[in-house]
Formats: sequence, C-alpha cells, structure tokens
Amino acid sequence: MQSVTANLLTATIQAQFDQKASPTFCWLPDNEYICPSLAQVEALLAHTKFEDFKYSGEFPDCDDFADFLRAYVKQQRHRSGDRGMTWAFFEAHGRFGGDGPHALNGVLTADRGVVKIEPQTDELVIGGFAPSDVCWMVRV
Repeated sequence: MQSVTANLLTATIQAQFDQKASPTFCWLPDNEYICPSLAQVEALLAHTKFEDFKYSGEFPDCDDFADFLRAYVKQQRHRSGDRGMTWAFFEAHGRFGGDGPHALNGVLTADRGVVKIEPQTDELVIGGFAPSDVCWMVRV
C-alpha cells in the first residue's frame, strides 16, 4: 500500500488551496500516512451511516459530520492492523463554494489524487477542491 510523509501530505493539501493558507494551518500528528485507493474509500463510506443523521439548520453542525467521518476512518484503520498507520484523510474548515463557512473531508488516494468528500451525503468530488475554495484549517 502506498504511503506519504506528513510533509508531502501538507504540501499536497496546501496546493489544493493554491497556497492561500499559511504553512501552519495543517495539523498532522503522525509522520506517515497511507494513501488508500478510491475503491477502498468508497467501500468504507458504504458502511458509514452518518448521512442518516439529520442536519439541523438551527445551528451549524457540519463540523460534527466532518469530525465523525474523520474519527470513523481512524477507528477502521486501527481495527485493520494495516501497519498501524492512518489514511491520508482529513477534515477541512473553510469556504467551499457555499454561502458561509463549512466543514468537510478530503483524502489523498493512491490512484485518483485528492478526493473531496461531503460527509453529510458521502458525495465524492474526484480532483479535489475548486480553485475558489478557501481553507482555514485542516486536521488529519
């Protein structure tokens, strides 16, 4: 399975946002991460049920969905015993084509590069983020 260093993952994520963010906006606690295939990401998302949670327009909870999915990925990687490393999977906070702040997920895959994930619907965007997207913080 392909892996990536924290430095390379940081550079890849920053490149998604056209270097609009400072070099310290990424929080990567490990030194190395696994790059799953797109098929592995799709298989994992098929087992989550976070899209069954109801979004409440009364208060912004998109960050909860992004955090749930990021934590689920970490749990599954530890259960699998795959070298004990987590996926190159992240939670991003910023403005992503909508009217206001939003939180979603992304993953650096071995075969399709960066893929953006809407955790409330499991929608995948191959090719990652749009040039107009702005990110304030990333947590892996």
